[in-house]
Amino acid sequence: MNPVTSTDRTSVNINANANLELVEKFYYSGDKVTGWRCKIADAAVEDRVQIGLNKFRHLLALLANRDISLIIKKTVHQLCVK
Repeated sequence: MNPVTSTDRTSVNINANANLELVEKFYYSGDKVTGWRCKIADAAVEDRVQIGLNKFRHLLALLANRDISLIIKKTVHQLCVK
């Protein structure tokens, strides 16, 4: 019996100190995820990763520029990541 897809279980024991509750649906970064390995959710995560990579590529010239101090680069990075 698969512990994740079994309908008679409400949690999965991941180690001696922690259990994960099994849920029918949840929200991840504003997207509703339902079912096990939902293809729509997978696509939404892939889209968000791609958007993040594209935004990072826009900053690559700035972050790779040796004429700009590390303090400024760190500030720019922190503003974009947070």
